[in-house]
Amino acid sequence: PQFLRGLVEVGARVFGIADAPVHALPEDVKRHLHAYLQVPKILDEDDVIARATQWLRGRDIDKVIANWEPVMLLAARLNERWGITGPGILSVDTTRGFRDKRLMKERVESKGLRTPRSARVTTAEQARDAARSFGFPIVIKPIAGAKNTAMSSRRRSYCPAARAAT
Repeated sequence: PQFLRGLVEVGARVFGIADAPVHALPEDVKRHLHAYLQVPKILDEDDVIARATQWLRGRDIDKVIANWEPVMLLAARLNERWGITGPGILSVDTTRGFRDKRLMKERVESKGLRTPRSARVTTAEQARDAARSFGFPIVIKPIAGAKNTAMSSRRRSYCPAARAAT
């Protein structure tokens, strides 16, 4: 709410887009919005882009800002779709580099910096194979997550097969 208030105080007209009904928004948020679009699912990027493009047709938009990390890629896609560039505007490719942990690691390594051993896994079997290969302790992180959400660590295996392999 304070960020939103600050934008309005410097003259910005703020158009909000989210999947919450307008009546569920805090009063200090509603008070500072110029207009609001409720979408069915904020993480359905293609649908949000189509709806936002239709809704904002004919309006000049200077910048799309995400105030929640999971929608940073959506903001980047909207900026690119509408041809918005300039200072502080991250491209889709740059945003992916921040959101996708494996891609981030590859980019850091390409600059000659060391990173911990890792593997991208999508199944439990792949995770067990990686644990066998690396040994314990291990850290398990989501490919795209924020603030350590869904992250865990293991000092030893809870799986007899993985324990036997290490």
